[in-house]
Amino acid sequence: MRKSKNLEGQKFNKLLAVQKTLRRNKQRQIIYVCFCDCGKACEVSSVQLVTGRKKSCGCLFKECHVERLTKHNRCRTRIYRIHQNMKQRCTNPNSSNFPSYGARGITVCESWLKSFENFVADVGEIPSPNHSLNRINNDGNYEPNNVEWASRITQARNTTRNKYLEFQGQTKTIAEWSEITRIPYSALTQRLTALNWSVEKALTEPLKIHRKRCAQ
Repeated sequence: MRKSKNLEGQKFNKLLAVQKTLRRNKQRQIIYVCFCDCGKACEVSSVQLVTGRKKSCGCLFKECHVERLTKHNRCRTRIYRIHQNMKQRCTNPNSSNFPSYGARGITVCESWLKSFENFVADVGEIPSPNHSLNRINNDGNYEPNNVEWASRITQARNTTRNKYLEFQGQTKTIAEWSEITRIPYSALTQRLTALNWSVEKALTEPLKIHRKRCAQ
């Protein structure tokens, strides 16, 4: 049986082998007491040291994990949450929003999937707390040239629940026609649904103003 080389005094990544024990693991590998650069002691097999399968007492894994989460120092910001939520609803079937996004074929471009920094570089910072991420083409993907920071009003207009009306060669939502005609949204909705008016009549019929008669 070939005698194993003594590893005492040798440094392996962050581990210094300081003492060879008389114990072996289940694979018959010699156990060494090691000191890690962080100051902690641990026991590591000779094979783990030589092959590099064990590089530290465990602190290196924690350091790398923390670095991945905080490398851009923005993991707790709103824009970071927006980026993560965007990926979840398009890629994770367990997400509650997946049926409206990923299941519909809405995807996130590869550059943004891989990097939060690329996402910020393309879309810019959030203009205000009232803005959120909006796809310009509601059937398009999350990718450059198809997203913008939009106000809540714009977001509400760009939803699959909106009903669009075509009049005089223009197609707009009921909310937009309400602003243009100055006819209240509720009145337009009632004309189109309850009264079953045509689009032209609903958008052009003047509102009737009811004035109370003064007592004689």
